[in-house]
Amino acid sequence: MLNSEGSSLFKPTGDRVDAFWKWNSLKDKNNRKSVTCDFCHKTTTGGISRAKRHQLQIKGDVGSCKKVPEDVKLEMIAAYEKKIAETAAYMETMQEEDEEEEDGILEIARLKSGKKRPTTSNEASSTASNKRITTKKGPIDFLFSKAPEESIKLGKTMRQSSVNETYNKAARDRAVQYIARFFFRNGIPFNVAKSKSFKLMIEAIGTYGPHLKPPSYHELRVPLLKKELEYTKGLLRGHEEERIKYGCSIMSDGWTDRKNRTLINFLVNCSLGTQFVRSVDASEYMKTGQKIFELLDSFVEEIGEKNVIQVVTDNGSNYVLAGENSIILNEVFFCSYNF
Repeated sequence: MLNSEGSSLFKPTGDRVDAFWKWNSLKDKNNRKSVTCDFCHKTTTGGISRAKRHQLQIKGDVGSCKKVPEDVKLEMIAAYEKKIAETAAYMETMQEEDEEEEDGILEIARLKSGKKRPTTSNEASSTASNKRITTKKGPIDFLFSKAPEESIKLGKTMRQSSVNETYNKAARDRAVQYIARFFFRNGIPFNVAKSKSFKLMIEAIGTYGPHLKPPSYHELRVPLLKKELEYTKGLLRGHEEERIKYGCSIMSDGWTDRKNRTLINFLVNCSLGTQFVRSVDASEYMKTGQKIFELLDSFVEEIGEKNVIQVVTDNGSNYVLAGENSIILNEVFFCSYNF
């Protein structure tokens, strides 16, 4: 399909694509945020949802399309209302599932406590009215609670029979099923379960006890992210001191991602190990030796020229030219390898 300027347009296909792609297109098939209206050819940035508001003439953050035929507009309205109904039905189903999952969490608490399951209607209603059984902690609990790292070390030293005696298998089975469901529903790679930080998180939650309020979207996005950034900077401070004292090597490695972008990873190696610094999109100038030299030169300046002993890259012709420029300027030792 071509637009009025003669360039190609693309339409997403598949069973789960939105119905409004019938009246909208993409200039770049890898970028679904930038959507072009098939009627007025206006391009909006905000995905198919914003394109819908544009074509349905919903007032807000986007201008209205005046070129949609009346019969098509009726078809659009029907598709829009159908989508709303499907979303409402899905949310209702999810709410029911959430209630069932909450009951499952209460069942874990019951299994851990060793209490019998309520059998009569009176007992069941009594259990429902007391769903949130709070376990209050005093100051002494925080004095003697173990850090997650200590809990992990302690768990490794316990005999298997002791573990089986301490934790009820049925309760654990239910608890780990919720953890697995979190992985499945959010597309989290399974190798995350091998991560030390994942194990520390589980230990920290267990140490806190029931009814831990999870971090909000805002907390994860702003204050907690800032704290983690400062923590990471603290971990890397030793690397910075070490390369000032003994020098370091800069390493660069180019690769192509799924969107066919050429990216260059920059790393710094010193006696304490290798530190990833940043990844740069070099798609526009990857084949130009002068531009690659300028990029490497700016990175050397950032790390500190007096701290850099050598720059290590692959042996592509653009890197070789960049190395020649570096030698001419009498800068750091430049070497290329066939990785």
